[in-house]
Amino acid sequence: MKRAKMSKIQRVTIGNVTVKIYRRERPYYDGKRILWQVSDYSNGSRRLREFADHGHAMAEAERIARGLATGEAIAAGIRNSEAASYGRAMELLRPSGASLEIACATYAKAFDLLSGDAMIEAARFYSARRPDKITRRTVAEVLAELLAAKEARGKSDRYLADLRIRLGRFANDWPVDIGSIAGPDIQGWLARLKMAPRSVANFRTCLGTLFGFAESRGYVFEAATRLRRLNQSKSAGTASLRSTPPRN
Repeated sequence: MKRAKMSKIQRVTIGNVTVKIYRRERPYYDGKRILWQVSDYSNGSRRLREFADHGHAMAEAERIARGLATGEAIAAGIRNSEAASYGRAMELLRPSGASLEIACATYAKAFDLLSGDAMIEAARFYSARRPDKITRRTVAEVLAELLAAKEARGKSDRYLADLRIRLGRFANDWPVDIGSIAGPDIQGWLARLKMAPRSVANFRTCLGTLFGFAESRGYVFEAATRLRRLNQSKSAGTASLRSTPPRN
């Protein structure tokens, strides 16, 4: 490594890489202040990094030069096929603005978390279930839409009345966003009814209609899974189940 003598511009050279250090004077309340700016091209574009201590500036310049020199040495040993792959990777990353190093680190972490190469599937799963993609509706609002839709399809007055009574009771006990209600919450509510098995089954069927309708409108995700788990827990105990929504 070569260091130039003290001057307006100093140079730190390692291999074929040279990093410049500029001496600057800045006005200060008691006179002038000397600062040192290190020219950093490690990210592909020039950035001046400022230091009040000359030793710190020199150390940073050496670190940058060593890193760039190491990269050049690695690049010199890359084969044509590897260079082409690198170029293609950079093109693919360009819209994201992410560096190749960050992209590789992210991929490696995701690979570890998913125990395999399933990043695209995981991204699609998350994208389809992001909270900002759910239209928020209370249980009462969804019930009103359901009844209107069933009436428009010519369902009988008796059927509509059954939905209104059973689901109206549920809506009254759960004045919350329907997407916040889980299968165990529904099971806890059903257990609290203390009715004959047939009556509970009728309530469960009505709830299945409500949540299926909510899923078709984009108010909840995976209503079928939620209700399947509910059916699997028919005979489960109720000690740990939430029978009513939390109150503030």
